[in-house]
Amino acid sequence: MRACAPKGANDPRRIGSGDAAPRDPEVVPDRSEGPRGGRRTLPATHRAGLLALAVLALAAPALSQIPPREKAHTLFRQGAMHLDAGDAGSAEPLLRQACLLDPGNALALSYLGHALLAQRRYSEAAEAFRESLRLDRSSPGLGVKQRRQTADGLGLSLAFQGLLKEAADVYASALTEDPDYPSFSYNRACVLALDGRTGDALQSLVAALDADARAPGGATLPDPSLDEDFKGLRGTPRFQAALVMHLPPQPNDGPSSPTMRSGAALLARGRWKEAAARLREAATLDPSDPWAWYLLGGALLETGPPEEAAEAFLRSLREDLAAPRLPREAVRYAGIRSGAWLLDQGRLEEADLALRRAGSASPNHPWPHYLLARLHAAAGRPEEALRSLETALRHREEISPGENLLPDPRSDPAFSSLSKAPGWASAMEPLGPEPEPNP
Repeated sequence: MRACAPKGANDPRRIGSGDAAPRDPEVVPDRSEGPRGGRRTLPATHRAGLLALAVLALAAPALSQIPPREKAHTLFRQGAMHLDAGDAGSAEPLLRQACLLDPGNALALSYLGHALLAQRRYSEAAEAFRESLRLDRSSPGLGVKQRRQTADGLGLSLAFQGLLKEAADVYASALTEDPDYPSFSYNRACVLALDGRTGDALQSLVAALDADARAPGGATLPDPSLDEDFKGLRGTPRFQAALVMHLPPQPNDGPSSPTMRSGAALLARGRWKEAAARLREAATLDPSDPWAWYLLGGALLETGPPEEAAEAFLRSLREDLAAPRLPREAVRYAGIRSGAWLLDQGRLEEADLALRRAGSASPNHPWPHYLLARLHAAAGRPEEALRSLETALRHREEISPGENLLPDPRSDPAFSSLSKAPGWASAMEPLGPEPEPNP
């Protein structure tokens, strides 16, 4: 799997975004949970608070005259002020001194963790967050919101180091204590997706969206369809079903839309047979609805013969061509799935149409081009096969975690007739030395 940092690495806060660093209620007023979309940034400085602190500082005694706990609190407040202003570099030494003077202060350690996280010092940040949570378990000193932010910071610090399994375990542990907090499930889904654990990632994403739909203040999570962490899952019917299942009635709803969304909810939760039955009903109510056919194809992949799934995907492509409604990732997925099956059946003309549709939906994705290369080779068109193969290899880095890697064409029987063709050797150069044959 190629290295892939979680989203937000340029402004490390939350894989799926979220609140800024935790706050001492005495430093700044409390705020409700912010939206989970976009990059996470520290809020602007509170000018009135700064003025008040400056006035107090003029009248305050020297730090050397203050008892250690009071001195720690003063340093903590100063560090929190810098962190709130986005100056993590100035905040860190103040917060570190506060932690040394008051080593049992879980809140100061949490703030120190966020200061280190903002500077991308992920290993040190993880240590601070871990110690903060350990202290809080033995002597609670964090509020609910601060405990959430600390656990989230630990998960992020591990994920940004590429320790994806450990990060997923942190979020799983946090969910045992706080199962209704949507961001834990969402960020766990992000980490699992980056780790290529597709099924677990989708299950966690569904749990996050369900929890978000129940949240008293309304939905707070970002749109997963825009989250780069889920890039490899976007085309899958189960991912799209998770996005559809909580949608309210839409202006362009047809007669099958409520039934389709009900089937989508079953598909998202892995209830394949029930989903297939409900989605067949939706497709019967409105045979022109590409969503019903596309999601039905996803359910049939798990339950029915492969030809039924392929035919459902083909029907979704035909209906979407007449009245486009599917996202391009779904069109690509349906085209690849149906095209690959048609190619295996020797139905080359139909496969060609499906694969070209997939390629037009996602021109830089390698799989439509790779399958077209197989098709051209089977049809005895070596020059076209090589052109498609070169395009596929040029874009092979576009494969995301959760997607199947391209095979090495030098070991692919579909291209055995091309290995002596002019241009084959130069087309294979980007792959490096040929792999050793299996003994």
